[in-house]
Amino acid sequence: MYFRWEIYDESGCYLHLLEIYNKINRIVENTTITLEGQRKMIIKTSSGRSFDTDRDLSAAERHIVQKLMAWESLVTSREQFMQKKTDALLKGWENSGPVKESPALRDIIKDIEKKVVVRLNEEPL
Repeated sequence: MYFRWEIYDESGCYLHLLEIYNKINRIVENTTITLEGQRKMIIKTSSGRSFDTDRDLSAAERHIVQKLMAWESLVTSREQFMQKKTDALLKGWENSGPVKESPALRDIIKDIEKKVVVRLNEEPL
């Protein structure tokens, strides 16, 4: 059994996961993900580096980034996030097997990890 989530905006248009993420993060200064043109995903890290996910990441790496972005707000410790990262790299896309971490993927994951640490340090115990 699995569940399929469908989310629609105020006008009844179906929202893609990335659009939902962007809507949530609109309140955050320096949003790290932007949509340009037809679903082009650009990730800007806190160090100022920009990555075009179509050009700089493989399909499997994009899948891992999406998983880790979802876990970014759900994990309860840095260690849990690191375990999710390890699991994602080992399983790959649709359990296709291990994915080698490219320099671009490594930078993006480090940036997500920093955000996890900041979030956890700011949340009350």
